[in-house]
Amino acid sequence: MRQSKLNKFYHPTLFFFLLPFFQILLGMIYSLRYQTLNIVSFIFLYLFVLFNQMLENILLRIPDNDFTFSKGFFGAVQGLNLLTILYFGFQHSWLTSLFLLLFSLNIQGQFLFSFYDLEFYGTMLSVILKTIFLNSFSFFIGVDFIQARFIVYFLGLLVPLFLYEVSRIRPEMKTNILRVLIALSYVVGLVLLWPPLSFVSLLLLLSLPFAWGLMNNAFNRKTSSVFMINFSLFYILLTMYSVLIS
Repeated sequence: MRQSKLNKFYHPTLFFFLLPFFQILLGMIYSLRYQTLNIVSFIFLYLFVLFNQMLENILLRIPDNDFTFSKGFFGAVQGLNLLTILYFGFQHSWLTSLFLLLFSLNIQGQFLFSFYDLEFYGTMLSVILKTIFLNSFSFFIGVDFIQARFIVYFLGLLVPLFLYEVSRIRPEMKTNILRVLIALSYVVGLVLLWPPLSFVSLLLLLSLPFAWGLMNNAFNRKTSSVFMINFSLFYILLTMYSVLIS
């Protein structure tokens, strides 16, 4: 896919609001196997992830000496973030609030990894939390327990999200490594989707044009986000279908 065509799929504002949704949707989908959707808690979890994404974007720019931001806006978002954490304490348990607080501290502390040249490890930890922890938490608030056998299915989003997150700290990536990581995305995704869907799981390959676009254009935030969002969309839709027919 040429860069000009790839640009048509890049809508940063829409992507900004979709990303938190994709980080918690799988857990919600699997929780529907046991009971109806806890819509209020799911909305509050979405807002929690969205607020932390805002805070992360602000704080990650701190190492840039010329970066300034509105302290009033930062304080307002931080206050809203704390209110969502308190909601889960009152509605579920204070242990859930503690887990969310620890998650928030880690996300907001990502800029510290930059100061100590540990950005890669910080990114890895962030990706694991955003895929495994958030989806597990989303499942928990729906059913009030954790079903460990579903956690493995959250791994299908791990590599695409890693490519997106690592593009912030490594705007260049060797072609061979990029190809291996993209191939790993599809191998993991198909292995997880094949048992419940069989040949239907091959529909995941419809996102290949976006993978091709990532490999044949400059590796950056734009190209990696287009691949990640489209791969995630197909993976989540196929997962939803597998739950509906099971």
